[in-house]
Amino acid sequence: MSLLKRLIVTLTFVGLVTCNFLTITNARFHEYAYDLLSYVPYEGLLENSPIKKIKATKVAVHSVSNRITKRIIKNVGINVGSVVAEAVPFIGTATILVVTGLDIKDGCDNIRDTQEILKTLEIEDAENNENKVCGLELPKLD
Repeated sequence: MSLLKRLIVTLTFVGLVTCNFLTITNARFHEYAYDLLSYVPYEGLLENSPIKKIKATKVAVHSVSNRITKRIIKNVGINVGSVVAEAVPFIGTATILVVTGLDIKDGCDNIRDTQEILKTLEIEDAENNENKVCGLELPKLD
């Protein structure tokens, strides 16, 4: 019986050390362990887990990335569609000003979304260029 007890203790020890090592060195194993522990009916167990924060960050960054992508697709469509109107005298000047104004607005929105991503990732942005782009004014048609 003593031999069986030693074998069980040794295998348990080796298993725990292996799990500990894999949890620290392998992100996928850590995620599996996190998911396995999420079934334990104790609320505070995973409250401060880095995986929870990483998953929330991924969701936030994905949302901002989708907004930027949609804005760029819309902006490219407007620019391509305005090429013909820009060639028409008088109307072309107004079209150029409107499209440029939309470009500036979209640029401001992209900078704000980039700042949101940096804030989500807890990165300090030493150079905030929002005022450089968003402070621009278009010339007026007089």
